[in-house]
Amino acid sequence: MLGMEGTMEPCRYLVLGPMLVRTPEGQLEAPGGPVTRAVLAALLIAANHAVSQDLLIEETWGDGAPHDPEHSLHSQVTRLRRLLGPEAITRSGRSYTLTVADDSIDAMRFENLAGQASDAEDADTTRALCLEGLELWRGAPFGDLADRDFLRLETYRLEEIRLNVIETCFDADLELGRHQEIVASLRAAVTQYPFRETLWGQLVTALGRSGRQPEGLRVYDEYASFLRSELGIQPGVAMQRLRDGIVADRAQPTA
Repeated sequence: MLGMEGTMEPCRYLVLGPMLVRTPEGQLEAPGGPVTRAVLAALLIAANHAVSQDLLIEETWGDGAPHDPEHSLHSQVTRLRRLLGPEAITRSGRSYTLTVADDSIDAMRFENLAGQASDAEDADTTRALCLEGLELWRGAPFGDLADRDFLRLETYRLEEIRLNVIETCFDADLELGRHQEIVASLRAAVTQYPFRETLWGQLVTALGRSGRQPEGLRVYDEYASFLRSELGIQPGVAMQRLRDGIVADRAQPTA
């Protein structure tokens, strides 16, 4: 695939789900088997920085390294070069570097969109940026490699950013008056992430604004019961104020 000036576009790396590479020709390719993907993942999380040969071997094979790990690593790098291009991975001494273009990793693009969403000055823009970022996700980061020790922290970090973006998107929905439309999505979210108090608060808020105050109080009680059984604690002050606000509204006489 050619760019505006006739130059070949760089590879694009998809790690927000099963690992894939979009080649310069525009084809989506799975980058080999688990070992090859592990080498690529280790290079990607240090993109544009040198990674020592010893660290790559440790992160790829752990205690199960082959008899000649240096040769095996070189073989994996050779396979990746066939897919990514001969200049994509360079070697200097006993280190390898994967050179990537700005925003060519979907996780990098997602983080950029998350930052733009948090800095946006209006709810419409915030919501649009959040949705654009969330659409990049296809599953667990790095797919079947997510439980590798060297990827666990990065996987957790990306998942945490994703949850913050989800909450930011719901905040924008509430600001835009879309409370009725998001109740079902919020219910699904608290079921999937029951320890996220912000999501529970957004669900209570959406129900209250939709004229479903009794249901909002039941949701609060549900969350309070969950916390007592799981952690032995009470909801936070912000949640308690949401409940008190609904109770006060219901106590006011109707005209």
